[in-house]
Amino acid sequence: MTDTYSFTKKAEKVIGYIKIIRENTLRNLKENILETANKKIKRIISNDSIEIEKIDGDLLLKGRKGLSEGQTLAVAYAYIGSLFEHSELEFPFVVDSPAASMDLEVRREVASVLPRLFQQLIIFVTSGEVAGFAESFYTLDDVRYLTIEERDNAVQCTEGQDYFSQFQVEEG
Repeated sequence: MTDTYSFTKKAEKVIGYIKIIRENTLRNLKENILETANKKIKRIISNDSIEIEKIDGDLLLKGRKGLSEGQTLAVAYAYIGSLFEHSELEFPFVVDSPAASMDLEVRREVASVLPRLFQQLIIFVTSGEVAGFAESFYTLDDVRYLTIEERDNAVQCTEGQDYFSQFQVEEG
């Protein structure tokens, strides 16, 4: 047996070990994310039993073919929040119009949990999302309210909870 042959066989073994470690690490990470996401889902959607069974390209739900639009968003937020927890990078989660399709009960549940899912959160809401969703943040201390509107072909930004809470877009 030559040294080259011996070295090649040892290298193949090491490559095999690395492959096994990679597969086990990915499996364990998926299991941890799945467990974390399911705990978050239970907190967000307390009135229904929804559970992610498997992460395989898509999220596969246990015993379900589909969810309501609001439940789908809630599951997505819980899953994304779980991914953020397992990331070494810290960046804000930005979401546009997160509660439009949710009924008031689900809006309130999501609004109560959403700030706890992410370290930093930027939410763009429409005036229709204030009730049951954005108003849930009024009791929190570390929230900044910016109302952005177009007036006379110029964009205006007004800061403050008072203005935000009373702002309504005139429908026309």
